[in-house]
Amino acid sequence: MGKQFSLTSADKFQLGAYRADPAGAAKGGIVVIQEIFGVNHHIRAVCDRLAGEGYAAVAPALFDRQVKDFQSGYSPDEIAEARKFVANPDWNAMLRDTRRAEQPPERVASYIGHGAPQLIASVLGPGSSEEQCREALEIFLAHYRERKLDATRSYPGVTEGLSKLAGNPLAVLSNKPTQLSIDILEGLGLAKFFQVIYGGDSFERKKPDPTGALAILRELGATPVTSAMVGDSDVDVQTARNTGMLAVEVNYGFGPHDREKQPADIYVDNLLELAVLTENHRE
Repeated sequence: MGKQFSLTSADKFQLGAYRADPAGAAKGGIVVIQEIFGVNHHIRAVCDRLAGEGYAAVAPALFDRQVKDFQSGYSPDEIAEARKFVANPDWNAMLRDTRRAEQPPERVASYIGHGAPQLIASVLGPGSSEEQCREALEIFLAHYRERKLDATRSYPGVTEGLSKLAGNPLAVLSNKPTQLSIDILEGLGLAKFFQVIYGGDSFERKKPDPTGALAILRELGATPVTSAMVGDSDVDVQTARNTGMLAVEVNYGFGPHDREKQPADIYVDNLLELAVLTENHRE
């Protein structure tokens, strides 16, 4: 049988943990990471079994920063509670636990727009290896797939504006993975408005490279001079310029946008304004 003990994180926070040691010299050490159920009876049993096989096993209580000594069973009610409990973990605390510098949300938001691999590389910093970035990306995407719609909502006027624009060929070109983009749009009830939806893994190069946008125009039978790129960031403006399309920017969103360095042709407060502009252009 193992025992409870404490671990001290980089910022001196005391994390609970469970440790089981073999009877003789250890073959090696194993860290047992739980998912959403904490260091419960199953995780402790895993550590005990590994100790019986000759390994020193440690299971840190990763969720202690939110609720001390949290653990859950596997009944439907307990699983539902565990899912709710970990819906919004303290990511900066986790960075501290791995001895990485905490980052303010606005800085992380400034990395958005170039795709998940570059986002992760920027968050981890220049000193991170390719292997660390790859592992972090896998963790990030796993969390993102599970929680992509937890707090995602369409901005005011989006549904109404897209309904008004329905007579036009519409497409999505995101730097998110394609399936995630489709899942999010379907979850928000917006996928039905678009003829095609493509992501950062659809083409050889991501935005602002024009490859994807030009391929979409060909598929829709459209030309750059009669089309517009609608976005919220410098990346979208650059894509429009590289493709030869009109650059339309919304006055909201996460993407960083420098209006002096990357000015758009048109700015709108919501997509209803864009629908009116499109109708007036037809007339």
